[in-house]
Amino acid sequence: MVALVDAVKSGEIPNSEVAIVISDKPDAPGLEKARTRGIETAVIERRGRTREEHDSEIAAKLKEKGVDLICLAGYMRLLSPPFVREFPDRIINIHPSLLPAFPGLDAQTQAFDHGVKITGCTVHFVNEDLDAGRIILQRAIEVKDGDTAETLAERILEQEHKLYVEAIRKLGVERSRTPPELSHQLFKILKVGLDTSMRGEGISLRDALKRVNYFALQDRFNASDLLPLIHQNPSLIEEWVMYSDDKRTDGGWWLSEDPLFIGNLKSRSEKLFFDSIEQAVAEYVKRELDFWANLNRRLAGGRVPL
Repeated sequence: MVALVDAVKSGEIPNSEVAIVISDKPDAPGLEKARTRGIETAVIERRGRTREEHDSEIAAKLKEKGVDLICLAGYMRLLSPPFVREFPDRIINIHPSLLPAFPGLDAQTQAFDHGVKITGCTVHFVNEDLDAGRIILQRAIEVKDGDTAETLAERILEQEHKLYVEAIRKLGVERSRTPPELSHQLFKILKVGLDTSMRGEGISLRDALKRVNYFALQDRFNASDLLPLIHQNPSLIEEWVMYSDDKRTDGGWWLSEDPLFIGNLKSRSEKLFFDSIEQAVAEYVKRELDFWANLNRRLAGGRVPL
C-alpha cells in the first residue's frame, strides 16, 4: 500500500490520486502510514456480520469517494460475489506466485516446498474465485540454491512493490486512452439491437453482438468509457430505457428510473444505485452486454462464438 501511495504522490503513477485507505482492523499499520502521508482512512470492522453485510458497507464508502480502481493490499479475506459484481474489472490484487500456480495462502512456502526453480508474483483482476482473475502483469524470480522460504518471500516482496506500481500505471494508460477505432466500435455497440431495422429483422441482442465482434472488445473497455458517447448522444438514454422495459423478463439486468438503479434479474435483491441517469445507463449497458456475451460463450462451450 505504501509503495502505491508514494508512487502516486511522486507522479510515477500519473493522473491519479489515492482517494481512501480502508481496513477492517483498527490497528492495521497501513492506516497510520496512510495518515502520515495525508491520505484519508476508514476502519470498517466486521463485528460478527456476514461477509455480504460487511462488504456492502465497504462498497458504499468506495462509491461515496468515487473510486475507479480498488487495489487490495494484504486483504486476506475472500470478497463476496455481490461486491465483485458491483465493481467489474475494477478490483485488482497482487499475489506472491506465478498464477495459476500456488493460489491461496503461503504461496511462497508452497513454491519452496515443491522445489520449483522459478516463481514470482502476479497482479490480476479479482473475480468471484480465489486468485483466478485475468492476469495483468507477472514477474519471474529465480529460486536460488541458498534460499529458504523466508528469504524467497523477502525477494518476492521487493518485486511485488515494483510490479504493483507498474501494473497500475499500465491500467491507467489503457483506461485513459480510448483509440478512435474503439470509440467507433463502442458507439456501434450502444446502438446494436436497438434501431427499428434490427428489430424488424428479429435479431436478438445475443446475435447482434456477433455482428459488431463484441467478444474481441469485451475486456478493452469499462462502463466509464461509454459515458462520453452517452453525453454526446442523449437519445441513447431513452433507447436503452425502452430496451430495458422490453427485455425485463429475459434475464440479465434491468434499469429503473425512479428510483435510479440497475437490478439483476436473477437476484432481485442485487441493486446498484446511481446519482445520474448517464452513469446508470453506462453501467447497465456494460453489464447487460457482458451477460449476453458470456451466455454466448457458455453455449459455445467456452469458445468465442464467431
